[in-house]
Amino acid sequence: LARFVPARARRAHAGHVQRFAASAGGQQVPPPGRRVAALRADGREIVVEITLSRVQANVGGAARNWSAALLRDLSTEAALRDEVDVLTRRLFAALDATPVAVWIAEDERIVYANRIAALLAGAADGEALRGRVLDSLLTPPTLSALRSTRAGEGGEPTRRVPGRLRRGDDALRDIEIVLAS
Repeated sequence: LARFVPARARRAHAGHVQRFAASAGGQQVPPPGRRVAALRADGREIVVEITLSRVQANVGGAARNWSAALLRDLSTEAALRDEVDVLTRRLFAALDATPVAVWIAEDERIVYANRIAALLAGAADGEALRGRVLDSLLTPPTLSALRSTRAGEGGEPTRRVPGRLRRGDDALRDIEIVLAS
């Protein structure tokens, strides 16, 4: 078994094995998101998720106890997550360079705003808008129109919603929101 554990982790692994063997529990699952290093047969290190189970079987009339380790290779998922992160940074860099105000919201909370959106809202930068809820920026009629347009979704890739935005200095600006979902 140790050949599947990187050399730097073998001592800790031996301690984990002893604690599991001495425990009374039938199954042990590390906390979600806990990543463990393992080695492939070719010696390459990968990231896995592990679930340990105790298995009891009757062999030759005697009860025998074994431990089973179920491993899930997360290396492909990690590579995909890294690729998504790179593409997201590229997208945000392109949006930062555009001369149009852009914000991205999830559940009516801003998760990204470019520098032009920050200027329009009277904020220092896009980071200052991150986390803000839309009702802190849009007038009630604008937010209502946005919600009803979003609820009506339809087959169009984009929909336009005219409205008003309340800046940080309480000045109102006429805007047109292009809603893309």
